Amino acid sequence: MTVCNSERFLKPQLNSILRELGPEDELVISDDGSTDCTMSIIAGMQDRRIRTVENSPERRGVIQNIQNAMVHCRNDIIVLSDHDDIWLPGRIARVQKVFESNRDVSLVVCNAEVIDEEDRVVHPSYYALRYSGSGVLKNILKNTYIGSCMSFRRSVLPIVLPIPKRVPMHDMWIGILNDIFYKSVFISDVLVRYRRHSDNISRFSRAAIHKLFAYRAVLGFELMKRVVEYSISSRDKKKWGGK
Repeated sequence: MTVCNSERFLKPQLNSILRELGPEDELVISDDGSTDCTMSIIAGMQDRRIRTVENSPERRGVIQNIQNAMVHCRNDIIVLSDHDDIWLPGRIARVQKVFESNRDVSLVVCNAEVIDEEDRVVHPSYYALRYSGSGVLKNILKNTYIGSCMSFRRSVLPIVLPIPKRVPMHDMWIGILNDIFYKSVFISDVLVRYRRHSDNISRFSRAAIHKLFAYRAVLGFELMKRVVEYSISSRDKKKWGGK
């Protein structure tokens, strides 16, 4: 989870996540210089499974913040989370079942219902809004990966990290690279209440057309660069017997 002045919706989300976690699980929270009561709320939970790490007191932004959280994760399955959503019961068990039943799957996306600031459902299916699904070209043209609904194996990290500062968002970067190298699945289960409000960083509305072209050009360049870099690195490791 990433936080930055997140006090408004934080506690209900923490409660919904902690109810899902087992004794050996962890909730890694990266803070990007909060100046409100965010860190006090987290400390007040008094749960040993919560581990907080500082991104930067100068605020480096959401992409660097989520990257900081990911590098501090220690378990085999990493589940991304926004601070202002609500996890529905059974999220972890359902995702674990998918991974255990499909050893070739390295990334799982679940569906979400969209809610407003008052917890009212404004749309029953995020998938229906975005026509969600896997595919490299599909998600370059129109991203349907949503970070707060993503879970992936730890083996994905060497491919996606570090996240280039110029890419539009971390979720499309992770999802598309996983589609290139591994296998992603979108399950129909609604396991998250995805909150939309005035403080959201991500948005549904489309940017100006010239910005969209610029974003896609940068994304395409960075994707090709990473594919080449990772392919060369993997070849060299294989050649010299590395792991």
